[in-house]
Amino acid sequence: MKKRPSLKSTGQCNPQWKRGLRMTALSLTFGSATPFLAAQLTTADILGTVTDSTGAIIPNASVRLEDNGTHAIRTVTSSSSGEFDFSLLQPGRYTVTASAPGFQDFRVTDIAVNGGDHARADAKLQVGQS
Repeated sequence: MKKRPSLKSTGQCNPQWKRGLRMTALSLTFGSATPFLAAQLTTADILGTVTDSTGAIIPNASVRLEDNGTHAIRTVTSSSSGEFDFSLLQPGRYTVTASAPGFQDFRVTDIAVNGGDHARADAKLQVGQS
């Protein structure tokens, strides 16, 4: 019967030990990167509610969002509950303007948002001509 050479004498590593080392290295690599990957949100939201001076909601108000850097404009209409939402915004600075017939325009300038932010820009419209 032939004697099998000892692993120590050949300079080779135990295959099971190598596999365990690889699995540990992979776990450390991907396990430690997961929180960073999940935490890197790149877009933001600006939302709010359009009301009058008494706090009554104003449905169907026109709400305009302008990117202060690029001057790109998006417009939405407030819902039946007076709410509006601009989502998937790039980080930057924005101006929100709300208007409705019979009310003065309401404007919030220089709203700064970063990735993952959910900024509020509630619009309280005053009675008067727009």
